[in-house]
Amino acid sequence: MAEHSDQGSNSYPFASRRQVAERLRTDRAFLLQAVRIMCERNAARIEGASGVTGWGSSDARKVEGPAKRLLEGSASEEDFAVLICVVPRYSRPIAAELRTEAMRDDVRLQAVAKRFGVQTPEGQTTNEASEDAAESVSPLEAAINGFLVAQGKARSGEIVAALQMERQPVVDCLRRMTDQGRLRRTGQGGGTYYEIPV
Repeated sequence: MAEHSDQGSNSYPFASRRQVAERLRTDRAFLLQAVRIMCERNAARIEGASGVTGWGSSDARKVEGPAKRLLEGSASEEDFAVLICVVPRYSRPIAAELRTEAMRDDVRLQAVAKRFGVQTPEGQTTNEASEDAAESVSPLEAAINGFLVAQGKARSGEIVAALQMERQPVVDCLRRMTDQGRLRRTGQGGGTYYEIPV
């Protein structure tokens, strides 16, 4: 079951690491799903899959028994306590796996994810212009995206002030992102706003 955040069309469409970690501490069904993901990743890593991380060595020993019992449906309160303590440390790979599942289940999310430079289920970033020439997202572009996700829309001056940067590089980046269709500009003159297109 894929998880994604449903916070509106301008929001990051997937569960963040923080959201995953918080939910792991309160939702036992979600904890089961996360343990299953991590156990599968751990098994793949042991079998030699490259680029896959599982449990850390010290955590693997701690969670081995509790995870097995949880997957079998016989976990005790003590097992849950161990898992609730350890599993949130792995919110990054869990969030990545949930994101991949969500995009696999709903290809429309791939188009939305393009604005955030998120990887597709095939492992390519969705902001790639082609398979051969990947377009990377600069730190400035990522900062602008992050600010606009949080604010919804903003004037260039507000973005410059929030990022605490020189005006011209930010304005140039806003123009470039608008020309590439990654931002939308609305209004005129002093009432011009930038936002992430829906």
